[in-house]
Amino acid sequence: MKSIIIIDTWDRYADGFTYLQKYIESSICKIAQFLNKVDIPVVCAAYNTVTVDDNITSDEHFTRVYKHNLYWKKPHLLIKTQIDSKPHNRICSYDMHEVTEFLNKHKVTELYYCGMSLPGCIEDRELGLKNMIKLGYDCSIIIDCCLNLSTPSTNSSDRIHAMYSHIIKNNTKMVFSHDPCFN
Repeated sequence: MKSIIIIDTWDRYADGFTYLQKYIESSICKIAQFLNKVDIPVVCAAYNTVTVDDNITSDEHFTRVYKHNLYWKKPHLLIKTQIDSKPHNRICSYDMHEVTEFLNKHKVTELYYCGMSLPGCIEDRELGLKNMIKLGYDCSIIIDCCLNLSTPSTNSSDRIHAMYSHIIKNNTKMVFSHDPCFN
């Protein structure tokens, strides 16, 4: 059985990412459209974070938010809406135990990843591709439902090229959202 794992599609991004907003929103819409057409188990893993507290100093804010990577607070509304639309086989969780129980319940052996960022969180989070391969899952990237936030370029072709290069260099399996395996 297949399952989709969505990594880090948050409600908002750090101030320094504003130049990427159009790419982020486009990717979010692509993922939401894809989720609308499939009826397989889905896990949305948008990691818990703290909200900005106006009563703390800027140094405390830096420590809480940036040092501990705690800027975002909840999944993007469009993604969360898709998760909530099919509660029988979709969850929003970043808890490894809860997610592996969910995957076992649905007899999942294949994981397909999408979200933000590749390279980065899609591979390296606790529920990311590298850790789940270690647990015995067959993992692939849904390349057209991922976004590279780490390439310092405003040119979308540079971002796409860097993402493909990374996948090829790391010998990562890749599919597209329109591939027959999702029909």
